[in-house]
Amino acid sequence: MELESPMKKAAYILLIILLFAIAEGQDWVSSGEADTTCISITVHMVSAAWTFDYGGLGAEHGSDATFPVSPVADTFAADASDSVQPCDVIHQVFWIENIGGIALDFNTLLSEALTGPTWSHDNVNITCVAISMEDTIGGAYAFEVSDGDSLTPAAPAWIVLPETVGAADEFENLLAESPLEMSDGVWTTQIDQREYHLEFITPISSSTTASQSIYTCIIGKISD
Repeated sequence: MELESPMKKAAYILLIILLFAIAEGQDWVSSGEADTTCISITVHMVSAAWTFDYGGLGAEHGSDATFPVSPVADTFAADASDSVQPCDVIHQVFWIENIGGIALDFNTLLSEALTGPTWSHDNVNITCVAISMEDTIGGAYAFEVSDGDSLTPAAPAWIVLPETVGAADEFENLLAESPLEMSDGVWTTQIDQREYHLEFITPISSSTTASQSIYTCIIGKISD
């Protein structure tokens, strides 16, 4: 009987090891003539979406009347619990969160047609002293960096509320949802959130004690 040489035995062992490595390293073997392997990746596209929530009374609120806020569909109604006084400052804070997959721009405006039976809006001045007209309110807004606190910033950069949407967006490029900060619905310091400060100044005097309604709209759009 012929004895197996050490060299031949080593070759057998190497061949077995190679065959084992090939078998273990490939999960799929082509059975056709074209030896092609495909990689399939499934993704879910998130469209444009954002939420709007009430944050509380701001630091500049100067009215003894409180304003309980109750959401109805896409509208937040705030009714004064008591009568306001001349030149009262009403400062409300809301917060916006981008929960979609694309950056958004925002615009805001006061609807003059829906402001109520008597009071009108001064579209130039903000302070009661500067307005100095009966039955005329001041309106202002500010988009501020979100810090999760309705009391800060105490004095945001107020801008007179427009009555129509202009050519330029009031706030541009609220970043899409951050994948590193997945806590939607929590008001904090995330980069996909923004504070919206809204301020109204009641008239220096009023010709009526009838209830007045003031409507402000927030418009979100895909960033351009």
